[in-house]
Amino acid sequence: MVGAAMMVPQKTIVQNLVGSSAHSVLLTAIKKANLEETLAGKGPFTIFAPSNTAFNNLPNGKLEDLLKPENKSELSKLLTNHIVSGNYKTADLKDGMELQSLAGNILKVSVKDGLVKVNNVKISLADAISNNGVIHVVDALLQP
Repeated sequence: MVGAAMMVPQKTIVQNLVGSSAHSVLLTAIKKANLEETLAGKGPFTIFAPSNTAFNNLPNGKLEDLLKPENKSELSKLLTNHIVSGNYKTADLKDGMELQSLAGNILKVSVKDGLVKVNNVKISLADAISNNGVIHVVDALLQP
């Protein structure tokens, strides 16, 4: 369950996130950045899906600015920093591991006492399986 929605392995990442009440801002951002087709594609992808809380923690007015058509490139870069190629469940994420995001940035994994973090952001809900990848929920934006 993600955002009170059942994650269905037969659905794509985007189709699964549509049902999540905790990811309405992410879905809006995905559409504005024209990433919907990419995340509905074959993949596999692993997405560290920022919740609405993550976006709400942006400075006042920043989200509204990011969603403007003239900031599509910046929005796309922010979102693709949360996506990596490959199918990484938490059991596959090892302490010290580095993953390259679709934005080209390195995401550093840390694992301590069973707690998995990416760029020092805790995965709050892990391993929601889709037919084209894995969704991990994070409650903060991953900074490059």
